[in-house]
Amino acid sequence: MPDHFYRFRSAKALLGPYDEDKGQFDELERQEIYFSHPSELNDAMEGFKDLFWQGDEIVWRNLLRHYLYCLMMASHMVVSSAATFTRSNCDPIIHQTPDDLPEAPVRAVYQEIRDAFFAHQVPNDLVSALSARATPVRREELAYYLRAVSPLTLPLILSATMKHGAGEQIELPRDADGDELGTRALDSLGAFLKHPGYGRMPDVAAIGSELVFMQTGLIQDSSFAWTAEQAAVMFLTRDFPAYYVELLEKLVYPDWHAACFVGDPVDPTMWGGYGDGHKGVCLKFSAPANSTGTPGLSLWRIQGWSGSRDGVTANYAYVPHQFEEVRYTHDYPEIDFFASLGTVLMPKLTGFWYVSPDGKLSASSDKIFKNEEEWRRHYWDTFRIGTTSKTSEWSHEREYRLILTSNLQRFDDKPSRKLKYRFSDLAGIAFGMKTPAEDKIRIIKILAQKCRSEGRTDFEFYQARYSRQAQKVELAPLSLLTVNP
Repeated sequence: MPDHFYRFRSAKALLGPYDEDKGQFDELERQEIYFSHPSELNDAMEGFKDLFWQGDEIVWRNLLRHYLYCLMMASHMVVSSAATFTRSNCDPIIHQTPDDLPEAPVRAVYQEIRDAFFAHQVPNDLVSALSARATPVRREELAYYLRAVSPLTLPLILSATMKHGAGEQIELPRDADGDELGTRALDSLGAFLKHPGYGRMPDVAAIGSELVFMQTGLIQDSSFAWTAEQAAVMFLTRDFPAYYVELLEKLVYPDWHAACFVGDPVDPTMWGGYGDGHKGVCLKFSAPANSTGTPGLSLWRIQGWSGSRDGVTANYAYVPHQFEEVRYTHDYPEIDFFASLGTVLMPKLTGFWYVSPDGKLSASSDKIFKNEEEWRRHYWDTFRIGTTSKTSEWSHEREYRLILTSNLQRFDDKPSRKLKYRFSDLAGIAFGMKTPAEDKIRIIKILAQKCRSEGRTDFEFYQARYSRQAQKVELAPLSLLTVNP
């Protein structure tokens, strides 16, 4: 790995007035590095998890029980606050299980829904068929099954909550024949599961079904101006199965964020894309090696919590973060969902996901419990690959990155994802070929003051320029721009 790492930034990011609410800009004065959510990165495949589902009857039945619970909770949210409802309101429930319900009527409501659901033959046929399969289930197929049982799930949930006085009537959509939510789809699923050819269904069939459904939704949404209440109901009755499958990712790996660097700062395409069309700058960081010889940066963040009579206090320190080299590939490791529930607390694993109602332990738990040390090694290796992989079209970037994740705090908002570095680790700064003079002057003044405060005389300035002799962009040292303490 290189001795120094470079980070392209716009002048606005370094100098723009700080926004307290958004936690943006003024990065140079505040000595901050912003960590981006995967959705903010430029590769659409960032953080992609090639999940598959394959397991015994215990885990499959528990997945359907969990889906029923989440759908019940989402239904309650829609019914009680449809006008202000957003789908993100449902995000936290994915980490819950039915055992989180209080000893109150709502627990009896759920149990009634669950019992009525599994009293029907199709869900039991589905569990039997999925657990007997030799081939795994992928995302689109799982969403297809959850959508196919909708004629059972939502009517049961709404009927039970209405009976116990915990909800209001929601008008369920009907198909062209007047059947609620396409009741025929439920009958078709039952027949399909018993077909001799079941288990050899190619992914393309499920993908095709989901694409058709997506197009139908787009046609509906573009043809009608939904009210907030109608949009909430559409989410519940139409979109929830795919949303649930997407949300299951959160049970596998923790959320992560990335700060991007390069080892070579002279690529003109990088200056054009990340250096604000050559009007920005490039920060040069020193990267001391850790005990294993891996370079990194120490960043100011929470490293623990302490409690007292006055409450809980966060303890901050400079925590080392090592640089990871990005791999460019179209090959992503497969992730066995039922054997990769890394963000699920142990009591929920042993009390819900891996155990049947009569106390039998699922064989899927063997991959974790029989050799936990080996499982953890493989789990974190796969996580690291997922956070440092981009498709091969981006290979010209030769990127390195720091990864931010933690069990000690959440990084949901932008201010929490701006971490402070030591000024001593900022070795220099390079101006782009089109950086305005006024931005250069403001940057020089800020850095001069910081150098005087810390007694530094070794700060480096560079100017990006085109070398006619070398026929490429180079960084020319600005040796006259010395900073006196």
